[in-house]
Amino acid sequence: MAELSKNEKKALLNKWKNGQKKKYNLSRAEVENLFCYLETQIENFSCDGTLRYTEQWLKENVPCNKIEDITTELKEMGGFCDCEVILNCYETYCYENKDSLKDEIQIYYERYIAEFHNISEDTKDIKRKNIDKTPAENLAYLVGVTTLLLKLENSKENFLETKFPLDQINWTQIPELHQWSSDTYSHLSLKKLKDLLDNNVEKIYTMIDTMSEEELFSPCYLDKKTNCSIKVAENGMYELIRDNIVAPLGILKTQIVKWKKSTS
Repeated sequence: MAELSKNEKKALLNKWKNGQKKKYNLSRAEVENLFCYLETQIENFSCDGTLRYTEQWLKENVPCNKIEDITTELKEMGGFCDCEVILNCYETYCYENKDSLKDEIQIYYERYIAEFHNISEDTKDIKRKNIDKTPAENLAYLVGVTTLLLKLENSKENFLETKFPLDQINWTQIPELHQWSSDTYSHLSLKKLKDLLDNNVEKIYTMIDTMSEEELFSPCYLDKKTNCSIKVAENGMYELIRDNIVAPLGILKTQIVKWKKSTS
């Protein structure tokens, strides 16, 4: 990929700054309530590929004349079904600064890790029908991606390693990342996996604290860090953190809840 010109970098940065000033149709409190509702519904009934539960919540909680504008807004953010609303829209609504990003990681992480309190070590490798991962594999993925994120940030001037800390894999190759994480970490005990994940999450909080708002959120920061060697999401390091920690915490929590409910 050719290096971006100064004008291209400036245009990306201005686009990001303008996005921070946009006013949305839902308040922060409404967004929190909507997402809690969607998480519960999807855990219990799964997503059917539509905005069924989103529209249900909107009809019960916002004025009728706002519903069309809100659904249009959600679709513009990539929310064309209930699970996509969770995965694609929360970041745009709620990440106003570093503290809000850390708060969201903490909320999702505490909900996720609580599901492992009553899972015993002797069941960590048991497969369940129609469940993608064992408990150990579930934890292993998050240990893997958080380790890679920290390695990415710590690479500093080593641009080849910063591009991606693994040979032959990049951030978009989710199945390969799952396999690498499982191969590398799932043999460990649940206690060890939880300890590693706890430690990584704390380091990520520290990493966020050491960055300025512009460093964390603007595209130019990550562009410089990767030496323009790859096409990077416009929200830079923030987007990598969100897509590889917050979103998986929600998805993997749903999987482990289903694993616990299943008996076969």
